[in-house]
Amino acid sequence: MGSAGLSPARTPAIVLAALLLAPTLAAARILRVPEDHRTVRAAVGAAGNRDTILIAPGTHEGGAFVDRKSLTLASRFLTTGDTSFVSGTVLRAAADDMCAGFPGCVGRSVIEFGAGAHGSAVIGLTVTGGEDGIRSQAMVEITNCHVVGNGDGVDFVSGSGGTFRKSLFAWNRDDGIDLNGRIQARIIDNDIRENRQDGVEYRLHAYRGPAQTIEFIGNRIVGNRSDGIQLIDYPDVSNRIIRIEGNLFSANGDAAVGCLPDGRTIEDFGGAAVAERVFLIGNTFTGERHGLIGGGNVVALNNIFTGIRVSAMRRVKGNSVASSNLFWKNGIDLDECTIEPSGVVRADPRLDRAGLPMAGSPAIDGGVAFFAWRGDTLLNIPPSGYTGRAPDLGAVEVGRAARPAQPARRSN
Repeated sequence: MGSAGLSPARTPAIVLAALLLAPTLAAARILRVPEDHRTVRAAVGAAGNRDTILIAPGTHEGGAFVDRKSLTLASRFLTTGDTSFVSGTVLRAAADDMCAGFPGCVGRSVIEFGAGAHGSAVIGLTVTGGEDGIRSQAMVEITNCHVVGNGDGVDFVSGSGGTFRKSLFAWNRDDGIDLNGRIQARIIDNDIRENRQDGVEYRLHAYRGPAQTIEFIGNRIVGNRSDGIQLIDYPDVSNRIIRIEGNLFSANGDAAVGCLPDGRTIEDFGGAAVAERVFLIGNTFTGERHGLIGGGNVVALNNIFTGIRVSAMRRVKGNSVASSNLFWKNGIDLDECTIEPSGVVRADPRLDRAGLPMAGSPAIDGGVAFFAWRGDTLLNIPPSGYTGRAPDLGAVEVGRAARPAQPARRSN
């Protein structure tokens, strides 16, 4: 296993560990598995609020239920920044008796967080072999994890959320990320790939209350069998904003972003006039069957749609608006859409194999920094937010740090 010494590549994780642990070291404990407690479940039972459970490399039995306290479950990646600890520290499967004596526990998950576990975190672990990998009723952070080979990778229900960052959600039998109802979440810089259904499934169950925002920013959403992101509509109109920004979509089986009506989850390409506002800004769609299907309140700006076999945008209607999008070699650019997009570019975006614009690409400096519509400012990017005369089209601003390499494909 790798050493604990500092290197430039490891520094961000070391900083993360310091930020997480420094404020609480005086009051909290670090419980080690298996040195202090033989199993993760035993350590969770013995832990107090704000404790950290540090798990040694190897394969450990899952089935841990956390409630009425905030815990961090982590591999030695947390303290070393060595990424080899992520794949080398595995929590596998759920225990049959994991819910014994715990009200509110659903079970069948590798890790489950009850409604009283707000502020918990999962860092640097491989989570596999459960009906759900990570299930939560609370606000929980997931960072630098591999959530693979489960039913749903994560299943977060109403009242939950958190930030999912720099993690792999792949090869799950259903969805990579399953979100339901009243969710406040940020899904940033992840690889969401090759799940048997959707990369992300988000059910917009009826909700009344303060505005809920969910953000999908800077992810690679690739090769999922159904939709990359699926938004499932219900009859009510809820106080939600959905931001889909700076993502690379490629080779998803049905649509990159699909909207479905009436609680349905089987993609039929009919679309739904989802009334909640969806910001679709600065994404790259390449090699898809469909790009965007549906939406009645979509703001589509600065996107690239190239090599879409059927339709780049289909049945985008209602109060939707589009400007400064690039279309190239798609079956149909605008299919049964009632919008009148402005600033359309129809030219070869000259993308490399990773989806980045090459020299001479019309995507470079091709976007808009400011966009207002019907008296409402929908986009206002300051000059510090781009490197040239104007923002680039698509998911990557040329001249900024390159996108992280995608993880290796599964070997089995």
